[in-house]
Amino acid sequence: MRFVTVEIEKCYFREKLEPQYINSRYALPQEIVTTRNRSIILSFLELFLDLASLYFYIRRRGRIILAVTIGNFIFWGVGMWASLKLSYWGLLSHSLYGISIVGGFYAYILIDGLIISGKEENLKDNDDG
Repeated sequence: MRFVTVEIEKCYFREKLEPQYINSRYALPQEIVTTRNRSIILSFLELFLDLASLYFYIRRRGRIILAVTIGNFIFWGVGMWASLKLSYWGLLSHSLYGISIVGGFYAYILIDGLIISGKEENLKDNDDG
């Protein structure tokens, strides 16, 4: 019986993978490689959106917005590292932060903006002039 090491094809940043995935006698499933490659590509989109959220901080100037923006950059780094290394705990922490903090915070900001714009319209309608 002879074991053969199978090379991973078309895997972005292959050298960043953990040694257990590179030097394994079993091939890394193609679905995992494809999903990892897509995750790396989407990480760059996420970085662009994090940079765009700096405009939101400039517009609103709040400490909470600054904290969330800094957290976005930190957890972008965690998510990128976890995607490169295929780290379960890193991916889990990145997704929990993204769903709970970012999702909830921006939902609150949108609802707050809608309520404020509704109040401004009511004030215009009540104007006697």
